[in-house]
Order: sequence, then C-alpha cells, then structure tokens
Amino acid sequence: MSNATTGKEVERLIEDSIAHQPDIIEKLRIKFKINSDLKNTSGAGVHGEKSDVRVNFECGRYLDLNIKGFSGNSGFNQLTRASISNFSERFDISDFDKNELEELVINKSRNVTLPLFPADKVEKWRTFFNAKANDIIKWSFSYKSSREALVLVNKTSREVHLYMMADVLRHLKKDIVFTKGGVNIGNCVSFQRKGGNGAHAAHIDKHTIQHPGNNIQIKLRCKKFISSFESYLLGKYFY
Repeated sequence: MSNATTGKEVERLIEDSIAHQPDIIEKLRIKFKINSDLKNTSGAGVHGEKSDVRVNFECGRYLDLNIKGFSGNSGFNQLTRASISNFSERFDISDFDKNELEELVINKSRNVTLPLFPADKVEKWRTFFNAKANDIIKWSFSYKSSREALVLVNKTSREVHLYMMADVLRHLKKDIVFTKGGVNIGNCVSFQRKGGNGAHAAHIDKHTIQHPGNNIQIKLRCKKFISSFESYLLGKYFY
C-alpha cells in the first residue's frame, strides 16, 4: 500500500471519528472562539490539494486539520516534499546554490554513507537554514492559513493527539544541527534527501535530479514531538 493511500485512510478515520468526540469538539470550539454547534466533518481538498479533514460548524466557520499518521515503530511522518527546483524557488535560493544543492543530493544518491552536506559546505548552508528555518517550518506544517490544527495519529496504538497550529509554529525549536542525513531543525524536524527506489519511476536514472528519490523532504519525529509538546496538547482520544 502506498504512503498516499495510507494517508487517505488515516484522514478518513479522523473524519469519521472526530465528530463522535464531543469533548474534543468542545475544546476546539473554546480554543478557536467558535460560538456555534458542529455541523459535520468533511475532506478539505476541494481543488485537488491534499485533503486532510475539515470540521464545519453551523455558523459557517470551519477548521482545517492537518492529519499526520505514523507507525508506533518508526515514529516518523513526511510533512512535505519538493523538487529542488521548487524548493529553491520558494526559498529564494540562487541558481548557483540550487545547482550546488542538486549536486550534493546526487552525490548522496551515489553513496548514502556520505553526509548530505560535506564539511566544507556546512557553514555556508548553516547560514541559509538559520535564516529560513521559521519559513521552512511554516511551509511544512501549514502552507494554508486555514490549517489551524495539527492532528497526529499513532496507527499502532490508535491514539489521536490534537494541537493548535499556532502553538506548533510558535514553540517548535529551530536550532540547526547538521547530520549525515541532512539537517535537523530543532529536535523534531529534519531536512533530507527523500531517497527510496521510486517504484513508479523505474525508467529514470536513480542518479539524476529527475528521479523522485532525489527530491528533498521535511520529516517529523512524531514521538519526539508528542513528548516535547505535552504542555500544548489540546486533546486526545482513541479511535
């Protein structure tokens, strides 16, 4: 089963279950100052974007929930991914530096034991990540302002955790640490080469920038996040 299919199943589980959690709905109403009853829940992707879940209230107000499922064993979730070209355009990376980042990713694809950023490149790219960490976090978690809550779903324990997106964006740590895989932004988020075989791209050379495995991805350490954000937990339940 593909990650996309698994993600859709998790979203449907939350869409079906959260409407039957009156305590959770009440906490959402209070936190977001919504003076109205729940109308229904629905998928939010009306124009083909990632759907997640929308909680609709009778007054017309709605909340988009950014749903992230993870296995109890791995504890990771891909927040987002992008080609290096798209990433560079979004974060104002020059053509020269875009080409350099592509080269670094290709080198990593040829030898995954190498660090993504070699020692002679670390300080240069540290400057970039220090300057852009906050924007990268916001893009990864909530590229749409309507995404006002984050929902983490432990598919092993069937436990659901809810957080206000404003708390997430405000309180995530953003210090930069370089690792063999890429860059850690704080203790919960990492930037790295996507990797993988690209089952639907077998015809593309794995060591070219066109291969999807040579995209970049932002990943969330879900278990670490949950333990770090206990004081900002809005609510939790089992589905």
